[in-house]
Amino acid sequence: AALDQALKGAFSAIPKERRRALTSHDAFHYFGRAYGMDFVSVQGVSTEAEASAEDLVQIVRQARDGHVAVIFLENMSDPRLAETVAQESGIKIGGELYADALSEPNGPAPDYLSLMRHNAKQLLGAMQ
Repeated sequence: AALDQALKGAFSAIPKERRRALTSHDAFHYFGRAYGMDFVSVQGVSTEAEASAEDLVQIVRQARDGHVAVIFLENMSDPRLAETVAQESGIKIGGELYADALSEPNGPAPDYLSLMRHNAKQLLGAMQ
């Protein structure tokens, strides 16, 4: 509960137009609802689904139009699509988020609370 309140305060301090990020797949909408962020994803919920060329063009166009502040890679997803969007749009890659698995015990996200702290730190640092 304390971490949740701290994250709500930290994200609310970021201008709404900066609280939009692109991720490899659709795993962060729960986070977005909780902390007032919008996430655009290259793939759907399944990491097995491939984005079509038309999807990729639309996402690059959104990024170029200023609708995406930063692009994040994910620990369990192939980074190539997100890297392509970054290259084509000129939007920076903000780091790596943990979505579907924890890190090694000595890594940045060995448990759920550490995962939330790590992801928040990555997101906030890139959007400020």
